[in-house]
Amino acid sequence: MDFVSTEGIAVVLTPGRYNSAFFEHAYLAEKTGAALAFPEDLEVVDNKVYFLDYSGKRHRVGVVYRRLSDEYLDPFAFNPDSVIGVSPCWSHRALHRRIVGR
Repeated sequence: MDFVSTEGIAVVLTPGRYNSAFFEHAYLAEKTGAALAFPEDLEVVDNKVYFLDYSGKRHRVGVVYRRLSDEYLDPFAFNPDSVIGVSPCWSHRALHRRIVGR
């Protein structure tokens, strides 16, 4: 996925270990060298997406691979019952052409 990402690291977004595809997310992240990102690991600052690692250091995100439906990405903009999304991370300005997969 690095060839897609020219402005930061690649991350694989996963809703967590209780998701049925969690193993696939972890495997894909490991094999591609991408970071495995949980929703709470991502934040938006000045319309830029950042990944927070375990030490609290911010890394600019260039591409997000996700296999989640759009309605679950942002609970404020789409489905208010969603506990998966990151608000306001999924604004079109913040992730313009940075989300791949589905």
